[in-house]
Amino acid sequence: MNMESLSQILEEELENAVEVKDKKSLHRWITLLTENLVSRGKHTDAYQQLQEDIHSVHSDVRELTTSMKTGFKRMDQRFKAADQRFEGIQIQMDKRFTAADQRFEDMQTQMDRRFSAVDRKFTMMFVFMTVGFTIMATLMTIYQLI
Repeated sequence: MNMESLSQILEEELENAVEVKDKKSLHRWITLLTENLVSRGKHTDAYQQLQEDIHSVHSDVRELTTSMKTGFKRMDQRFKAADQRFEGIQIQMDKRFTAADQRFEDMQTQMDRRFSAVDRKFTMMFVFMTVGFTIMATLMTIYQLI
């Protein structure tokens, strides 16, 4: 039913039901009423369309949220794997540095032993030279006195 026929029917029925003083006023009132009903219908349709659009956006947001959560879980797994690889490398580097430190300490100990041995040789040589010079000086002194 279109607006003109609805307007016509309402106007005739209202005119028959009550005493009409001004037909133009009645016509304007019926026109306003039908226009209001039609605009409400349009607004209701627009509201329904808006509700459907909101529902569509809401489901899109849910899909995006699910996708983002999945992506975050994958990134967390990748970070954990990278952390494990880094920890493995860190442990390996610690072992290598410990081994290098041990070799350095061994070399240091060996060099200390060698320097101690050389020091003992110089000390012994100095002692023998001192004893030798003392003996020679004593013999020369005794030889001159004789």
